[in-house]
Amino acid sequence: MTEAAKAKILILDNRKLLSDELLQSLDEHAYECTVLRDFEQALQIIEQALFDIILCDVDCFSERGLELLRRCKASCPEVAFIMLEKDGTVDSCMNYIREGAYDYVSGPFTAEIILPTLHRSLERKRLREENVRFREELAAKYDFSQIIGQSPAIRSILEKIKRIAHTKSTVLITGESGTGKEVIARAIHYN
Repeated sequence: MTEAAKAKILILDNRKLLSDELLQSLDEHAYECTVLRDFEQALQIIEQALFDIILCDVDCFSERGLELLRRCKASCPEVAFIMLEKDGTVDSCMNYIREGAYDYVSGPFTAEIILPTLHRSLERKRLREENVRFREELAAKYDFSQIIGQSPAIRSILEKIKRIAHTKSTVLITGESGTGKEVIARAIHYN
């Protein structure tokens, strides 16, 4: 998600917990909100992973909020699922967090309460995406395929370093200058 793109929020709220004023405030803070009040429609749309954040009234759809959370986590675990409850208890909060909710917000639902939670969830998503990208770059850079050579000696060395890479042994790499000792050491260390 780019900085210029609006974060997409799905609001599952059949009791109208979130005021029009709060929804307007979310829009002003670069959030694109979609409000749903139908359980079946919510089930269909959450599995499409079209949203960055889902705000769900805990009592939404006759106590089926937990089912929505489970379905969301199964189909699109990267979506931040935030539970809302007007009069929350510690037990219900912990139950939803254990099931995979990103956060749990108890009323009253104002911009001062909701916005920091939304900002944190988007920052977490950005960091996760950055982490995945960083790991992919490292894997490409230090993959064993970066070691060039087809001779029997190189193939033998590759087999040995693949075996030692998964152990906690100390390895001494020797050889003349320019033979790739550092490349081998980094490949072992990374893998």
